[in-house]
Amino acid sequence: EAQISVNALTGVPNFRTMHVKGRYNKKPLHILIDSGSTHYFLDVHVVARIGCKIEDLKPLVVTVADGKKVLISSVGQNFTWVIQHTTFTSDVMLIPLGCCDIVLGIEWLITLGDITWNLTKLSMEFMV
Repeated sequence: EAQISVNALTGVPNFRTMHVKGRYNKKPLHILIDSGSTHYFLDVHVVARIGCKIEDLKPLVVTVADGKKVLISSVGQNFTWVIQHTTFTSDVMLIPLGCCDIVLGIEWLITLGDITWNLTKLSMEFMV
């Protein structure tokens, strides 16, 4: 079951949340790395700005960490973005986000293998 953190939907910044800059076809992306979310989520309002291809999907319920439910009916398939010269591709669920353009959850984090996080410095290192 897909889950997303409350902070990702409300736009209320959490203490020491990890935000990074990325790109989609040379267009800037504000990315939240969120271990409290399960999947990849893209803000519905960003789609028009960046011009990515979306497709309808069978409605899917996403559970917010506070217990609320959000219905998702669109996905960006094979969405490709870049973080610090590293390219990633995945399907992203379209959802109204309050704090960023894209949320990278556990589904993304497990693709990285070993990660070194320093949450005091808000830094992260990985090798792909």
